[in-house]
Formats: sequence, structure tokens, C-alpha cells
Amino acid sequence: MVSETFAGPSSITSYQFDCEVLNNLNGGAQCDWDVVINGVVVDSFTVVIGQLTISESGSFPAVNGPNYTVEMKMTNTVFPGGGSNALRYTGVGPHQITLQ
Repeated sequence: MVSETFAGPSSITSYQFDCEVLNNLNGGAQCDWDVVINGVVVDSFTVVIGQLTISESGSFPAVNGPNYTVEMKMTNTVFPGGGSNALRYTGVGPHQITLQ
């Protein structure tokens, strides 16, 4: 899971997420992720073998702020030997989320 809290407007109804993927998946494995804002699942996405970037966006019913805890939670377990992946959330490389 990756989590961070942001201050923002009184409510939001959409997000844009761009991120580099550190991907070592193999053998048909995939990782399924939920996008959770203030405890509400607002979207989901899947990372597959060879995928090196994520560009996801979504709209949802209003989530009230003014503070927003955004979590990216992996929802499955990769089978033994299926590799792994991670989302770049620090360091050099693309990683950003926009809440509106």
C-alpha cells in the first residue's frame, strides 16, 4: 500500500494519477490495485507484465475534505514465483496525483 494525506478544497469528484512502475512480474502474473480516498474505493486498476507506467483517472461522487488520505492498495497476492511490482512514489521518476 502507498498512502499520503493532502489538503485541498472542501470536496473533490475526480483524480488523475501518473506513476512509474517498478515491474518484475512474470509467468502471467498481475497486480490489482484499488484507489481509496478517505476510506472510499473510488477506482481500481491492474498492472500487468511489462507495464512500466500508470496513467489513471476517474470521477466519483463527492468526497468531503478539506483533507484527503489517498491510498493505493494492492488487492491480490501474486502466486509464488510470479514476481512483484511497486509504484514509484518517491525519488527520481514520474509520480503525481491530482485531486479535483
